[in-house]
Amino acid sequence: MRIRKSWLLRCAKKLSSENNDGINKAINACVLDLKFNVTCDETIQFIRKIVSDASAKGVVVGLIGGFVSSFVATPCVRSLGKENVLGILVPTNFTPRHDMENALKLSQWLGI
Repeated sequence: MRIRKSWLLRCAKKLSSENNDGINKAINACVLDLKFNVTCDETIQFIRKIVSDASAKGVVVGLIGGFVSSFVATPCVRSLGKENVLGILVPTNFTPRHDMENALKLSQWLGI
């Protein structure tokens, strides 16, 4: 999955042409332009292909409670099934407590 250069240019133009009042409209227009369902389907197919090409049974996802690990873990579960995704809590000595609580909630919600 690649984000096309033309999409990035259109978003940049929308954002640069807006004042502060219109910035949310410009951001929403860019996000809506992603075609959410198509992007999700492409991501799911990509994950399945990578895992299959690697002759792997599943994936391991490090969870730290931020949105990035959520955006990784969720499509992995949708692609491979929860039984093929191992979620590991990965705290650091500077990770906020509420982030780790969120990571635990996410892992429970996803069943990993």
